[in-house]
Amino acid sequence: MSDIEAWYKSLPSLTRYYLTGAVGLTTLTSLQVVSPYALYFDLSLIFTKLEIWRLLTTFLYFGNFSFNFLIAMVILVRFCRSLELHSKYENDFASLIYCVGFLAVSIVLLSFLHKVFFMGPSLLFGMLYVWSKYEPQTQVPFWGGFVVKGYQLPFVLMGLRLLMGSDLMDDVVGLAAGQAYFWLKETAPQKGWNLLSTPEFLDRRLNSQAQSQSFRAYQGRGMRAG
Repeated sequence: MSDIEAWYKSLPSLTRYYLTGAVGLTTLTSLQVVSPYALYFDLSLIFTKLEIWRLLTTFLYFGNFSFNFLIAMVILVRFCRSLELHSKYENDFASLIYCVGFLAVSIVLLSFLHKVFFMGPSLLFGMLYVWSKYEPQTQVPFWGGFVVKGYQLPFVLMGLRLLMGSDLMDDVVGLAAGQAYFWLKETAPQKGWNLLSTPEFLDRRLNSQAQSQSFRAYQGRGMRAG
């Protein structure tokens, strides 16, 4: 049990919170404490009945405990963690949150073209796709000892799901959101268009807070060592 606890505590902040929220919400629905009907995205209920939580729960609920749920959690831990620890965001938590927020808003907007109730799979695929753009040559072990490169992974997963007869729309939406983010963040500035800078208030709030927490943790270790 201590090994599981140590592994859980070793996860970076966003990954740990996301995993906790997803598993916790699925546990509550499995125990029938909460109904999935109270979690899905419904704009009319959000505005008319102020059920604001649906903006969050639509990204946290991945269905009941099942093989598909397990696969979703593996992808969450593997690639949310990899994105969070990437040099692009490792010391810039504000930009990471801005990235995930941009993906989430884009997915919500795209949902008006293709009605969807739960958007977690699209968000995970969007984060995976952004990671693949930053790590195109990274070797990723796949099933059966098969190895693919980072830039190939999203399309390999889509191909596998297609062979399994799954609907690819969640992946397509996530890919579109991820591509939009990467173009605005990395490609547009090369053309002189700085269209997606992290807001200063977010940078001050989140990065200063993260630095303060790191400093307190460092002091604590130092005091214990002394």
